[in-house]
Parts: sequence; C-alpha cells; structure tokens
Amino acid sequence: MKNIKILLTLLISCSFPTLANTTTNTNTNTDWIFCMVTDDLNSSVYFTDVFHGNYDQLEAYQLHFRDHVIKKYSQEPNESTYCGFENEKGETLAEYNSELTDSKSIYENVVVTSWKK
Repeated sequence: MKNIKILLTLLISCSFPTLANTTTNTNTNTDWIFCMVTDDLNSSVYFTDVFHGNYDQLEAYQLHFRDHVIKKYSQEPNESTYCGFENEKGETLAEYNSELTDSKSIYENVVVTSWKK
C-alpha cells in the first residue's frame, strides 16, 4: 500500500506543471519592446518608450497603447499599431531610433508619448 501511495504521488506530481515551472515559462519570453501607432490621415505617428515586457503580450500592448493615444490625444488613428522587439536593449533602441528617424521624414507630427506597459 505504501508503494502505491508513493507511485500515485509521483504520477500526480509529474502530470501537472508546478507554479515554479509556470512562472519560469512566462519569463523566458521577455524582451525589450516599443510600439508605434501610425495615422496617415492626420499625418501623425505615436511612439511608446522602450520597455521590458513579454513578446507573447504584443497584441495586448498594441491595444492598450492605441487606447492611450485615443484617450490622451483625442485622436483615433485610422491606420495600424506595430510593436518591435529584440533580446537586447541596444538592438531595440537602434530599431526604435531608426523608426523614429524614418517617421520624421514621412509624418508631420511625430509624438513620443513616454507610454510604458
């Protein structure tokens, strides 16, 4: 009987992920991220700051940032939201600065919002 209890305990513990494993898995997808919302109709683009986050959450970041732009700037962008990410902060900053520079040659209004997740 004692052997059956040990076997059942072992089987149950192997069948379900532990809280530690779940926490570790969510942390493996962290990166440096920035998002931007473009609004061609109003010749505007809005940028977040570069922040540390989980790239599995990019869609949520896009929605929250778009909502922020709508509320703060009373502007509903008619275009898209994009988030860039890299493993290293320096790489993300390089992409961010490149997008910012390119945007200044395309859009009349380039707004750095300082928004973070």
